[in-house]
Amino acid sequence: MVQVRQTEGSWTFGGGGALRLLPGWGFGGTTTLLVGAEFGGGAMIRPNVEPTELVINYFPALPVVLRFHDVSWHYDAELAPVSWFQADDGDFSYGVRVAGGIGVAALRTRGFLPWAGLAIGYEHYFESGGRPEAHFIRGGLRVGFMLDP
Repeated sequence: MVQVRQTEGSWTFGGGGALRLLPGWGFGGTTTLLVGAEFGGGAMIRPNVEPTELVINYFPALPVVLRFHDVSWHYDAELAPVSWFQADDGDFSYGVRVAGGIGVAALRTRGFLPWAGLAIGYEHYFESGGRPEAHFIRGGLRVGFMLDP
């Protein structure tokens, strides 16, 4: 995942990943509502510091995803309350995420359906946790599977 952050007029970037567990409920054969937990993290370049330093960010979230299915393709619309803390500063900042994604699934094998896709999201963090207001754009490759036991 690629991350870009803007805080108090300065921009920085980095990369990372996330793990999600999203149980879901299907409606009408073409729509699924997914609700669950996510924990992500990554390293970003600390802006305006010489020599260059990295800061480790952590991003817990509670995503709500509405997934639309079209044969082997799916399209996601997501909202989530999010939080942010750093390895060297455990105070939490709070915000919201709006995201979207697109994915394609492989052939189903006994209730197991692997998929891969792309996602992009915007996160707005309010001034909290001793940090100023911040904006993140995070996106990249997503891989997962749907399980229907």
